[in-house]
Amino acid sequence: MNTTMAGSLHQPARSNQTLAADHAERGSVTAEYAVLLPVIVLCLALILGASSVGIERIRAEEAARVAARMIARGDDQNQAAAAAQKVFGGSISISTDTAAEFVQVSVLADSTVPLLGWVLPAHQVQAYTVAEHHD
Repeated sequence: MNTTMAGSLHQPARSNQTLAADHAERGSVTAEYAVLLPVIVLCLALILGASSVGIERIRAEEAARVAARMIARGDDQNQAAAAAQKVFGGSISISTDTAAEFVQVSVLADSTVPLLGWVLPAHQVQAYTVAEHHD
């Protein structure tokens, strides 16, 4: 057996100073993670809140389309408002204008950002659509 090879497998003994430096470095890494973790959680909350606002906007647009189609077909405005509220899934305010050949519907809803509603102010989601009367 080759003696030089066997000698290279052994690591030199580490001094107490080196061990203490490694221990202090591990503590600084823990402190960095302690600062970084809340920032990551806040970023995730902002992303989820923004996507929730986008989804709410899409629901408002669909509610306006449903109400406009129903009114254009000749259904009662109260039935259309009830259907739009059901589609939106919350409290909404609907305004309609049945001009000559078009039906215009506007949906307005108060909203807050989930997870961050205590920090960010309440806002309103608005959607507007136009449909042609069906005879």
